[in-house]
Amino acid sequence: MQVSAHRVIVCHATSRISVVDSDGTLIQSCGGDDESGAPAHGPCYMAVDENNFLHAADVLYRRVAVYSPALEPVRELVGASELNWWPTRLFVDSVRRRLYVADSNFDGQKYTAGRVVVFSLR
Repeated sequence: MQVSAHRVIVCHATSRISVVDSDGTLIQSCGGDDESGAPAHGPCYMAVDENNFLHAADVLYRRVAVYSPALEPVRELVGASELNWWPTRLFVDSVRRRLYVADSNFDGQKYTAGRVVVFSLR
């Protein structure tokens, strides 16, 4: 996901979220085995709000976590108890201050059920 003319945020389904420059040089990273201790284990989908806060769907932990523009963990916005399955897509509506989450069931070969859940961004 491009966040500026020279920076891209990349999520690695293995457990990392990274910021890289336009040449592909790693600027910063969180999750996985880094020292930050930022809990991420399967970030797959992201959305950025008007303040450049990153909302990352962490499918293996079944949640949506919020990270600061510096990739510091802020809070868990949506937890497993609020989802039926796995968060597979995100959309931030900055005007209405809402987060739309596609909550989908995947049986290993295909999607078998799903819904869109709307959360308020405080």
